[in-house]
This record gives sequence, C-alpha cells and structure tokens, in this order.
Amino acid sequence: MPATLLLARHGQSVWNRGKRVTGQLDPELAPEGRVQARALAKLLHGIELSAIYVSDLARSRETAQLVAASQGLEVGVLPALRELHFGTLQGRFRDARDPEAETLWRARKGDPVGFRAPGGESFAELASRVTPAVREILTAHRSGTVLIVGHRNTNRAILASLLGWTAEMALTTPIGHDRLYRLLLSSPPRVSVIRFHAGSASAEAVRP
Repeated sequence: MPATLLLARHGQSVWNRGKRVTGQLDPELAPEGRVQARALAKLLHGIELSAIYVSDLARSRETAQLVAASQGLEVGVLPALRELHFGTLQGRFRDARDPEAETLWRARKGDPVGFRAPGGESFAELASRVTPAVREILTAHRSGTVLIVGHRNTNRAILASLLGWTAEMALTTPIGHDRLYRLLLSSPPRVSVIRFHAGSASAEAVRP
C-alpha cells in the first residue's frame, strides 16, 4: 500500500499575528496555537501514525508533541525542515514600524521565488534542503501514515516536490494553522485538504 503523508503547519506563534517576520527564530506557541495543536491531535485521534517528524524549532515541536502523546510515538527532529531563513528580516516588523523591513517585504512579494533577504535564503534554496530530508523520510516509511508538522514555506516546498507543482503554484497555496494536507503517494499522487477547528472539520478541494 502506498505511504500516506499528512502535512500540517505548526500552531500560531506569539509573533504570527503581529506582522513580525519569524523565519528561523524561535518564538513559542500563542494560546491560540495551543488550541490549534489540540484540535490537530483530536482530528488525528484514531488514525494510526507510523511516525511524526518536525523541525527543531519550538513551535513545530510543541505542536507535534500533543499529537505524539496521544499516539504513543517519539517525535523525529530534522533541522532541514526549518522555515525559510529570512536573514536580516528575522525578528523585524514588516510594516510602517520598520520602513526598511517593509520595503524588503514588498520586494519579496514582487518576486517570491527568487527573493533572498540579506543573509537569508531563497525559496529555491529552501527547497534544495527540504526535499532530500522528505525523500529520506519516505524511503524509511514505504507504507503507513507519516505526519510532518512543518512551516508555511517548508510545507509549500514539500507539496511542490511531491506533486510536481511549480514554485509559483506552491507559493500561492494556503498553508494555514488550521489546514491538514493529505497526500496519498500513489502514481500519480493524490492530495486533499481538511480544514479543522476545535469542534469541527471539513474537506476542501485541491487543484490538480
């Protein structure tokens, strides 16, 4: 049976709502993020997972721990699954409070594939470190169901790699704290997405 990959984003961090660039810095989950993590664990209750993988950033690990505790699993930590490195933008406000950072952020919006903040990495460079790590995970788990709790751009790179999407397609894909992507790694692969909240869940269509 082909492996199934479940792809979730970490719960909301204390910086996510404040228009502050996080990247590879390490803020903890906000109270809303812990609620989202519990909702993810509830959604996956009754689904037998073979393994859970995360980045080494706290918001990814903390989200996954709630799921792992209910499954009796250890969490595999892979630094290669970290979020995009935003260089000198990290930790700064991307609005009028920091005009220089706001200008750089606008430049990124104009060229999301090729943009690289000073001292950071581009989306292509992110993909080049994430893709081998995911291939290793899938080689180790040729059957069963594996969960990755990643980050917005990390998850976009994974979707592009496994579904054959262009970077441009991936970068317009919504990766919310309340979305779980399910990839059946058949030939061709199939993908669906579930929106979940504390008390409900619903399926959404995903473009081919």
